[in-house]
Amino acid sequence: MSERQVYTRIEKLGEVLRPFIRRGPRNEILLDGSGLRILEELHEREKLGKTLHEAVAELKAELRRSSPIAPGAPPSSEVAGNPNANANGDGLSTAATAEAATHGNGSSLVAILRAQIEELRRDKEALLEQIRTKDRQIDQLNARLSELTTLLHNQLPPTPQEARERRWWKFWK
Repeated sequence: MSERQVYTRIEKLGEVLRPFIRRGPRNEILLDGSGLRILEELHEREKLGKTLHEAVAELKAELRRSSPIAPGAPPSSEVAGNPNANANGDGLSTAATAEAATHGNGSSLVAILRAQIEELRRDKEALLEQIRTKDRQIDQLNARLSELTTLLHNQLPPTPQEARERRWWKFWK
């Protein structure tokens, strides 16, 4: 993506990216990790064939839909059982809430973090399933190796020591 294309996307996302943008030396635009993730998501949607306008509208709508519980609302039962939940009832630790507050628009940050957590959970489950599959394959291969070792041992000629220990009359026994 060219520099101009990045500027255009930052401009189009406006209020969505504002909490994640700060200015650096010589007035450079600096995005934190969450802002960069939003831009990457926008880029992925464009790669799927959406126009810039459609992708921006879809992303904004999704971020609005996934906003956390309204302020002052009682915490849900899932948050109530969470020892890391804070007084806002959004399930984040106080450090994460402080981080969201420093950005000004904590709701979009919380929505992004929740999406990232869910994605990591899915990835974790997929990896655990791969590990289980590999463990089953290893068990099957170990069993097969044991069978083949036994078969090979039976097919090999006797070692010189075994031949010496074997007496000529053992043939008729």
